[in-house]
Amino acid sequence: MTNKKTRCQVLTDADLAEEIETYCRRKRLDKLSGDLERMRRDEEMILESLALFIRFSIAMNANKPLPDKATMAIAHERYLRFVDQVGHQIARGRMPFGDKDEKETP
Repeated sequence: MTNKKTRCQVLTDADLAEEIETYCRRKRLDKLSGDLERMRRDEEMILESLALFIRFSIAMNANKPLPDKATMAIAHERYLRFVDQVGHQIARGRMPFGDKDEKETP
């Protein structure tokens, strides 16, 4: 079964044609490709930064003795506070580096 397509052309008023053009421009997915590329680049930078930070932290703490239970409890409490803080910021829609559309003030 073949799906044959037929091209249709319709003559309209100039105003209606402009509205249709405007609507089609808003729906075009090819304009999103630049945004997707920037998002991919930003994601790669974040992941690479995180990986470098983790490698650095492991290297700096490689020869230190294991912490005792009290230190581990304090570290766990701090970690939970950190996770809560990040969760609250995300829930409020705040991002750590701000919106890309915002311009920096000198």
